[in-house]
Amino acid sequence: MYNNTGLIKSFTPTAAIVPFSAVKFGADDNTITLATAAADLAIGFTNEIEVVADDIVKGNLVDVVIDGIAEARAGAAITRGSRLTVDSTGRVITATPAAGVNVQIIGIALKSAASADEQIPVLLQRSIMQG
Repeated sequence: MYNNTGLIKSFTPTAAIVPFSAVKFGADDNTITLATAAADLAIGFTNEIEVVADDIVKGNLVDVVIDGIAEARAGAAITRGSRLTVDSTGRVITATPAAGVNVQIIGIALKSAASADEQIPVLLQRSIMQG
């Protein structure tokens, strides 16, 4: 695990979230939910604590790395240096938009992943990529 995260902020989750998942803002201020599409404006990654239903009921907070380097779950094989977006389960995948399609970039892979569900460090660097 990389120990040079920049900014970590606590948010109230609105759904269950597995560790090291990409998240986006929820419907209300200070809430987050899982980012599930390449078009989602992902803001960062959750930490190693899993968010379960009881956390949501109790209003427990979850830490989100929103700047610096964060750990993320790969959704497929990834080559270090690749620009990353998110898949339908909040994992990072290589951004490969179709012609004329925009995708939101959450960051750059700092390490390669051989397969899905490997944990890799990601330099948070938000932008838009057009195919």
